[in-house]
Amino acid sequence: MARRFDKRDFGRLAESIKADFDKRKDRRKDLEKQWKEVDRQVGMKPSPREKRPGTDWMPEMELPLQAQALEVLTADARRLLFPREKEWFRCHAKSTDEYLRAVESTLLISGDESATPVSPDQADLNALTQAILAHFHGQYDFRAAVDCLNVQAFKYGTYIGHVRWVKREVFSNDYRGTFRSREEIPVLVPGDIKNTYLDTSAQMVAREGMMIAPSVIRTYRQKLTDLKMAAKSRDTQTMSGGWMPANIAKLHTEDGHVHLMEYEGDCVIPRSGKDAFLPNCIVTLAMGSNLQVVRYRENPYPFRLFITGNYHLENMGPYGVSPLMKGVPIQMAASEAFSRTMQAQILETEPPVWCDPNDQYWKAQGGPRIEPRALWMSLTKPEPVSIGNAGALFNIYLGLLKQYEELTGVSSPRLGAQTKSHQTAFAIDQELVRGQARTVDYISCFTESLVTFLQMELAMLRKGMGETSVFIPQYAGYVDVNRTHVPEQAFIEVFGSSSPIERREQEQKEFQALQMLLELDPQIREMGGRPLDLDAIRRDILRRANPALDLEAYLAEEQPQVEQPPIPGLPPGVAPAPQGIPGAPQIDPGLFLSA
Repeated sequence: MARRFDKRDFGRLAESIKADFDKRKDRRKDLEKQWKEVDRQVGMKPSPREKRPGTDWMPEMELPLQAQALEVLTADARRLLFPREKEWFRCHAKSTDEYLRAVESTLLISGDESATPVSPDQADLNALTQAILAHFHGQYDFRAAVDCLNVQAFKYGTYIGHVRWVKREVFSNDYRGTFRSREEIPVLVPGDIKNTYLDTSAQMVAREGMMIAPSVIRTYRQKLTDLKMAAKSRDTQTMSGGWMPANIAKLHTEDGHVHLMEYEGDCVIPRSGKDAFLPNCIVTLAMGSNLQVVRYRENPYPFRLFITGNYHLENMGPYGVSPLMKGVPIQMAASEAFSRTMQAQILETEPPVWCDPNDQYWKAQGGPRIEPRALWMSLTKPEPVSIGNAGALFNIYLGLLKQYEELTGVSSPRLGAQTKSHQTAFAIDQELVRGQARTVDYISCFTESLVTFLQMELAMLRKGMGETSVFIPQYAGYVDVNRTHVPEQAFIEVFGSSSPIERREQEQKEFQALQMLLELDPQIREMGGRPLDLDAIRRDILRRANPALDLEAYLAEEQPQVEQPPIPGLPPGVAPAPQGIPGAPQIDPGLFLSA
C-alpha cells in the first residue's frame, strides 16, 4: 500500500495529521486545566499560595475527599464487575456444521480422553469459548487494566483502551531449570486520556449515513534506540510492520528520546486533484525539527483497535464529566474552610495581645508571655484581641462535607461507617445500596465496552491464535486448542456481579420457584413425571452460600437397605418387638400369630 504514495504524499499526510492534532488540543484547553486540578487534589498537594509577610504560621493542607472518593468508586466498580469465585460473563457460540466437525475431531482432554464428550453439544461449545477467553485474561493482569479504565472515568469522565497483540516472555523456575518461551496474546492496554485526543468533528450527516469514521490521536515518548531496534518489518499489512527505516535514520535527539504521535482511523491525503482516502489505517509521526512519517500500517481487522466511553455526557462532544471533576470546587472550598478553622483555633489558643506601650514593665519584658502560671507585675492589663470564629467556620466545613457527599454519592456507609445507631442489618444494607446506585448505573453502561472488547478479542484469536492448552472447569481438565476452536460468531453477555438489589430479587424469585416445585413434586411423581433431584438442589444451595465449602462433607452417602431374613412365627415384613429395654412394654409375638 505504501508504494502507491511518494514522499510528497506522506509529507502532506503528516501536515494534515499535525493540523488536526493542534485543533483538537486547542479545543480542550479548559478541560485539561480541570484534569490537572483533579490530579493535584487526588495527590493531596496543597494549592500554591502567595507568600506574604507574617503568614508562615498559617497551616495549609489538602483534604482527602477526592482521594478517598476515587478509592471507594474504583473498589465498588471492581466488586460489581468481577465477583469472587463466580463468572462475570458468559458466551453462546454459534454452532455451524463446519465448526462442530472441527471441534469434534480435535477436542480432547489431555490425559483423560474418556472424559471428553463424543459429540459436543451447545453447552460444550459455550464452555469452550468462555474458557479460551478466560485463559488469555489470566495471562496478564486483565482486571488491573479494567481498573485503570474505571479510574480514568471517575477522574476525567472519559476512558480509552487499546487492543493489541503483545509478545509476552514467560519465565519459569522448576525442576527443569530456568527457561524462556515467547508467546503472543491479545491484550487490553489502558491508555492515558490526557495524552489521547478524540475526534471532535461531527460524524453523522442527516440522511447520508456515516462520513469518515472517528479517529484517535495519541502522543508518547520512546527511546530512539528502542525505535530503531523495533523497526524491522516493512510489511504494511501486519500490525508489527509498516516501518520506514530511512526516515527513522534521519531522527536526532538531545536526550535520546523521540516524541511520537500515532493516528488511528481514516486518513485523507490532500492533493491538487483528487484526494486520496486511506480507510482504517495507523500512521506514526516523529515530532521534532522535521515532521516525519516513520510508520504506516493498515489495520487487518474491520474494527477500530480501541474502546472508549464516558462516565456522564453533558453535551454532544466526545468528552464526558466525572464526579471528581464536579467535586473540584467543593474540595477547594472545604480545604480552605478547614485551613481557616485551624487558623482561627490557633488564634484562640494563642491570641494576639495588646498592651500599653507606655507601661515600663511591658516595655522591659518585650510584651506579655502567654503561658501557664505566668506572673504579670504591670500597671496595665493586657487585652487579647479576638480574631475569627472557629465554631462558625467549622459548621461551614461540615456543610461542605455534606454537599460533597451528595454530589459524588460517596457516603459514610460506603466508607465503612455507620451513620445511625441501633440500625438493623437490613437498614444498613439498604443505605449502602442506595449510595451505590449511580456506580451501578455506570457499570451497566461500562459492560457494553467490555462486550465490545471480548468480541474484538474473539476476532483476533480466530485469526492469529496458536496452539495452547486451556482449562475447562466443566470438564475438570485441560484441552489443547487452536484457532479452529474459536467460533466465527458468539453472543457474549457481561453481567458482572449485577446490582445488590437485582441479585436479591433474583434469589427471592428462585426460592419461590423452588417452593412451588417442591409442592408439585408428589403430584408429578404420581403422574409418571421426572422427580426433583433433591441432592442437586442441596448442592446448588450450598455452593451459592459458599463456593469454598466441601459439599461432600455435608452430604452423607445413602446407606443401602439390607433385607432381613424372615423370622419364624412372624408375618413377612413385620419386625420383632424390642427386647431387653428397661421400662419398655413387652409384646408377646403370639399376639401376631393369633391375629
